[in-house]
Amino acid sequence: MYKALLWNLAKKLVADLDVHQTSEMPAIQIGREAIETYWTGNHEVLNLFSNHFIKHHAVEMREEVLKVAFSPDPRMANRERLTSCVIEFAQFQVLLIDPPPAEDPTGLRGQPGITGELRAHLLELAQKDKGLREFMHAFPAPKNADDVWTTVLGRYRVVAAWTHVYHMLRFAFDDVNHAEGKDWFNPFVAAMCAWQEYEYRELLGMPPAFEGPKTEAWKKAVKMSYFSDFVLEGGRFPDLERCERSEAMVEDSFAETIRKKLFERAGGVPD
Repeated sequence: MYKALLWNLAKKLVADLDVHQTSEMPAIQIGREAIETYWTGNHEVLNLFSNHFIKHHAVEMREEVLKVAFSPDPRMANRERLTSCVIEFAQFQVLLIDPPPAEDPTGLRGQPGITGELRAHLLELAQKDKGLREFMHAFPAPKNADDVWTTVLGRYRVVAAWTHVYHMLRFAFDDVNHAEGKDWFNPFVAAMCAWQEYEYRELLGMPPAFEGPKTEAWKKAVKMSYFSDFVLEGGRFPDLERCERSEAMVEDSFAETIRKKLFERAGGVPD
């Protein structure tokens, strides 16, 4: 009884907050506009989901925007959410890109490591990739690639909206590079897509999409994967960090991998 009274009082206090002042916060304004643009007012979303589903996610998005805005470190709170979304976004994005000569509205195809060749392997990937297999398990078993496509597209629309809401929130915290063509969001997305395609191709037994011998292709792919680490480190320009530091990190990782393999062959245990 006492706890219920306290809870009701807390809800009333939250409701009685100065709504005008809250709505004037840049993050709240930008978040509201981003949700409208990428979710509740997005025609592709409206054509795919029910009103109930859209409203449910809109409420969750607004709640997350508030959590970010009022967190002790909004910039990093947003980066953490953005990174998680971009990684998941890439898992679905690379599956939906058409191969040439079809148009590619994403602009990703043709960038290093991204080919548009995976769509033809949707059904096989849904059976072989652990993450996709677990995701698909929540839906009726796919009978063909079209079934996988429909399910993947639905999740892609959801994750794309969340990703772009967090992307737009970056502007509220001045977490962008204002120099023309130098912001790090699009390179971040491209890097995660390239890394994800590399992993899918490995699973399928396809050759890497990066040029060069297999070892060099691996190094290029791993460099792409490090982008998320630099975003989470909090440096002003994660793309610059990747350019300046990823080469050495990859060489260290490669040397450690070789060392472990040598110990395994010798029957020893690495330090």
